[in-house]
Amino acid sequence: MRGAGSTPESALLVGDSAIDLHTARAAGSRCCIARYGFGRVTLTSAQLSADEWSVDEASALPAVFDAFSRGVG
Repeated sequence: MRGAGSTPESALLVGDSAIDLHTARAAGSRCCIARYGFGRVTLTSAQLSADEWSVDEASALPAVFDAFSRGVG
């Protein structure tokens, strides 16, 4: 993030594994779990914090990006 001139607060990690979720949390970034990806993580909404998302298909990502850019969790 530093190399790109970004901060954890302004970054959104999109991943498909529990490691991706833990990485985002450790970095202080927000996360969107793609449940359709290679890692195919099955998480319940109770396992995600209010400012984390999960999607079941790529077409749902633009709405997540929009909510993230507006600061909505």
